[in-house]
Amino acid sequence: CANACRCKLTSGLKCPSGFPKLALVSNSDEPDTIDYCNLGCRASMCDYMVNAAADDEEMKLYVEHCSDACVNFCNGDVGLTSLTA
Repeated sequence: CANACRCKLTSGLKCPSGFPKLALVSNSDEPDTIDYCNLGCRASMCDYMVNAAADDEEMKLYVEHCSDACVNFCNGDVGLTSLTA
């Protein structure tokens, strides 16, 4: 999956040289860019997890954790946790 998405898997909390963290274009409108990132993240990742849920309670838990992870990712937080944690 990482290769298909062109992701770089690391064991540390810092991006290796040549792989900067998600950065906004300097002339972009930051709140709109972050909202767009959250929307895309939730649509691509969270929808998949919701469809895999066994029941409503599990679905609610997946949505909550996935949404939190998307917010962390889109805001550039480096200490991301696993969605399955």
